[in-house]
Amino acid sequence: VTGCLFTPDNSVCNDNLSCTTDTCDPTNGNADLVTGCLFTSVNSRCNDNLSCTTDTCDPINGAIGTGCLNTRDNSMCNDNLSCTTDTCSPNDGNAAHVTGCRFTSVNSRCNDNLSCTTDTCDPRNGELVTGCLFTPDNSVCNDNLSCTTDTCDPRNGELVTGCFNMPVDSRCNDGFACTTNTCDPVNANEIGTGCLITNVNSFCNDNLSCTTDTCDPENGNADPMTGCVNEAVHSRCNDNYSCTTDTCNPVFGDVSTGCLNTRDNSMCND
Repeated sequence: VTGCLFTPDNSVCNDNLSCTTDTCDPTNGNADLVTGCLFTSVNSRCNDNLSCTTDTCDPINGAIGTGCLNTRDNSMCNDNLSCTTDTCSPNDGNAAHVTGCRFTSVNSRCNDNLSCTTDTCDPRNGELVTGCLFTPDNSVCNDNLSCTTDTCDPRNGELVTGCFNMPVDSRCNDGFACTTNTCDPVNANEIGTGCLITNVNSFCNDNLSCTTDTCDPENGNADPMTGCVNEAVHSRCNDNYSCTTDTCNPVFGDVSTGCLNTRDNSMCND
């Protein structure tokens, strides 16, 4: 009845935010009651191309000029490694360009409780589940004994340290044939080597009944090659004849006994 024509003019409704569609729509229930303007949020215009953010058009809380609100969501950055702290950090120079995620290594989460390993969080080279890398350090396992090979071996080593000090008997050769040479750090009788040098008398048997056969390398009378001392015991050669001089003489004596019973005619004077 009035004859009036109210023509919408969208240009009047510009809110200067790129994420909204600005229209003059007085009949829309969501339009501003005073201006008749309707500012419709379009979330798709706020895509920051980072998978760890939730991108919405929020004219009230969003950025000036765009109205966009890109909310960080740390849960989108899980790398499934227990040694990393996973955060959505788009503005961090170390964050991934595609996702915006940053995975910060935390070495303290990788303790294997073995003193001979260097424990680090290394997602690239570490374990699949944890990301931890336990690097053996043999130098930590030095027991200062020359007869052992000292390695950091968590699988076979000592429970607390992870060290494995393997005895090597060949490093204990004293050069004497009458001894057994073993690497025995617990019972060693050589300081600084870990070697146990055991004298074995049976190795010195000269098969002569008139000698006492012992392994005694430190004896000045010992054989320089074998370490044996074959001591003559004259009393073992008594033939019960008063006219003989009974001696133990391994060089000139009986082949089986070593005894030399020398006749002495002067002992038979009647």
